[in-house]
Amino acid sequence: MDVYTLTGKSGTGKSFHAMNLCKKYNIESIIDDGLFIYRNTVAEGVSAKRSSTKIGAVKTALFLNDEIRDKVVDAIKKKNPASILVLGTSDGMADRIIDRLGLPALEPDRQDNRETWPAAFAGGQPQEDSHRGHYHAGGKSYRQGAARPSGQACNSCPVPSA
Repeated sequence: MDVYTLTGKSGTGKSFHAMNLCKKYNIESIIDDGLFIYRNTVAEGVSAKRSSTKIGAVKTALFLNDEIRDKVVDAIKKKNPASILVLGTSDGMADRIIDRLGLPALEPDRQDNRETWPAAFAGGQPQEDSHRGHYHAGGKSYRQGAARPSGQACNSCPVPSA
């Protein structure tokens, strides 16, 4: 199973952008806010958006309830997707979700399966720099890949990655 991640702050359009990534990379399933979505249909899970508290939403999104987690794990095994996109607010959160669901971890040579989406593009389409997967638009930086630790500027621009 190929595992991809998409990370960024809450409310910045990750769920919307995930559909474009799924088309681009032919990804057939998504883990988003406590839900396992297989081929555009919710297959299992509980939406974190239904939680009445922020802490409850985070716990749901991280699959900390073992009963719900087990149902999602079983559904993933049953559907057996060739690829899955995990959404989170940080690389660390995405990694915790991957671990909790028993998904294959992103190996160092597969870190290009990460994409950071800190905000919706402003001012039109992104412009790709000469270096792999680092995008700039509207004064913001968008990182695909994890060649640099989060928060460090790329070599050719002063804008830090998300």
